[in-house]
Amino acid sequence: MQNKSMAFFYLTPEFYEKYKNCKEILQKQKRPYAVHLIRYNNLIFAIPVRSNINHNFSYKTVGNKGLDFTKTVIIIDEKYLSNNKAVINHEEYLKLDKNRKFIEKKMLSYLKIYKKALKTPDTNKNKTILSKSALQYFHKELGI
Repeated sequence: MQNKSMAFFYLTPEFYEKYKNCKEILQKQKRPYAVHLIRYNNLIFAIPVRSNINHNFSYKTVGNKGLDFTKTVIIIDEKYLSNNKAVINHEEYLKLDKNRKFIEKKMLSYLKIYKKALKTPDTNKNKTILSKSALQYFHKELGI
């Protein structure tokens, strides 16, 4: 899997079963969500495409649609990626693909913010960052 252009996948039922008790991971088995993959430190980050994002930890494409960094998951095994590639709106795809390097930088910036929030988790701002993030289920993989 290479990052030469942006690819979108659905997550498998096995993924949803493994993380069924993780409330910040989007559970959309009837209508799976598409993901953009970023490789970093030998990890695969899957960023969901969402249609109603109302915060700044995201990359918006059209209106409130875009990639939501707060719901990013780590794919620990590629078996959790469906063989069926997901298709998104062409206009959104072009914008996302054109800006993929910027999106990767913005995602890694969010990861830094998340890790920094872990250092002082008791502030209201950091409590929100930490409690709303799907990364809370992947501390082992992140080495934190």
